[in-house]
Amino acid sequence: MFRQLVVASILACGAAVIAACVSAPNLTTLSEGSEAGLDDSGDAIAPGDAAGGGDAAPPDGSTTTADELAAAAACAAACPAAGGTCSGGTCVIACPGSAKCAGITCPPGVACAVTCTGMKSCGVVDCGSATSCQVACNGDQSCGAVRGTATTTSVTCTGKDACRIVGCGGDTCTVQCNGNACKAQDVNCCAKNCTVNGAPSGQCNM
Repeated sequence: MFRQLVVASILACGAAVIAACVSAPNLTTLSEGSEAGLDDSGDAIAPGDAAGGGDAAPPDGSTTTADELAAAAACAAACPAAGGTCSGGTCVIACPGSAKCAGITCPPGVACAVTCTGMKSCGVVDCGSATSCQVACNGDQSCGAVRGTATTTSVTCTGKDACRIVGCGGDTCTVQCNGNACKAQDVNCCAKNCTVNGAPSGQCNM
């Protein structure tokens, strides 16, 4: 009789252990689910939550730098008074048509881009102390003169006598006279690095 009671007790304990194992959560499965990006209920875990609450990347994917924002602000403050509009941090001044602009002066401390198109469309284009200056003179006598001491200056002349006088300083000045737009001797370059019609130039009479 005693033996039968012992056997019955052992069987009862075994059944209880089996029931507990079946009903207990599978810790290994939960751990693997968390590592795979799932929570305890099987739902996906947000990337920030999975990394311990880190911030997610900006939703608009913006990559604007602090320098670009500062340049855009400087342009917005100075460009309208010079008769231009801002494209990013560049002040864009366009003079399409004959005698459109009597004279142009780029705002200081701002990148500047000037386009003169047509017969005598611009008088004097003064890059001043812009951070950079790009000038395009398109048309016969389209620019009376181009001058300035921007850090970087680029002047392109197309049309008969499009750029009659060019004078530039700063770090780098590049002048391209297409056809009979201008002559190398009409370019006074006092920049540290001068290039006229693709060749180095050291003429400085400013």
